[in-house]
Amino acid sequence: GPGRLSNAQRNRRAEEILRQQGVNSVEKFQEQHGESFRTRAAAFLDEARNRKRNPVKRATFATWESCLEKYLNPTIGDEPLANINNGTLKKLVARLDSFGLSAKTIINYTGLMKLVVSSAVDANTGEPLYPRKWNHTFADMPIVHNQKQPTFSEEAMSSIAEKSRGPYQVLFILLAATGMRIGEALGLDIQNVNLEGRTIKVT
Repeated sequence: GPGRLSNAQRNRRAEEILRQQGVNSVEKFQEQHGESFRTRAAAFLDEARNRKRNPVKRATFATWESCLEKYLNPTIGDEPLANINNGTLKKLVARLDSFGLSAKTIINYTGLMKLVVSSAVDANTGEPLYPRKWNHTFADMPIVHNQKQPTFSEEAMSSIAEKSRGPYQVLFILLAATGMRIGEALGLDIQNVNLEGRTIKVT
């Protein structure tokens, strides 16, 4: 009859209706049916421990595992990963604060939540499935004040170097002279040292 749509027009109209309702939306599907934080966290731990590139150290792994079991999973474990946002971060900060945890610990534990979320990537492209811009002001993230980093005086460092022997003496002199962190110094290889140019490349 009059005004009747052709097959092509009907198909286009059907696609419009589906698009308006969000039925074919990848984001909507992931929000409703995507994996939970708990499931992704378990996969994240497994990947972190078994990957060939920078596998996580045993002590760090134990800390993450304990944090997830005691704090993160009981609070946000059943949340779909797609729903984890700044509101979730705010809730988690308040929850961790209620346990009396220090500001530094809260920052570390919420950092683990962010790592878990960012670990969900597209299997083909490696792009993050849930990119987030975290707002620490909105989440009322605590600030670490008066953090003390232990250091040695010049006299103490000289005494340590004088009383050391062999490669340890070289190591302590290197640390004192350059201000390098111990992890950076222990990671040095002979190819990182340029004796002619009197330079050390830290990678």
